[in-house]
Amino acid sequence: MKFEILKETEKAVFIKVAEEDKELWIPKSLIKKDGTLSRKAEDIVAAEDTNEVKKMKKEGVFVDFSKADVETEKAYGFNVDFIYKNPTSDKDGEVRFTKTFYFAKSQIKDGKVPYWMHKNAVMDVYLIEKKYSGSCLDGYRGHIEAGAINF
Repeated sequence: MKFEILKETEKAVFIKVAEEDKELWIPKSLIKKDGTLSRKAEDIVAAEDTNEVKKMKKEGVFVDFSKADVETEKAYGFNVDFIYKNPTSDKDGEVRFTKTFYFAKSQIKDGKVPYWMHKNAVMDVYLIEKKYSGSCLDGYRGHIEAGAINF
């Protein structure tokens, strides 16, 4: 793993790992004598958020609320349609359902929702998809979009 040292103190270095879009502090003791990262340092780098994720955590995630399917006094809702083949279904062998994900208006700032809120919605879609994986016909369709996180 190639890295560049951007800052240095007596006990630590601030490194940039360009190939993974990450910048972080690590102890100098985790850099080997040959100038490479130790296995533990590589594990620390792997666990670190990318700069893009750090930015979203700090600033929030943009959501186009003009595409909301539902608007209440307190929230915007986005429908995600799921269509799955189900061999145990009596009908045409499909299971169809819609789940609405809501974003509280009180949490919206400058068109952005907190990262954790958007991540929870994305994880819900992922878990539903995982539950039905292997039997997916059309998969899921939705239109919440934000940078690298879409569904």
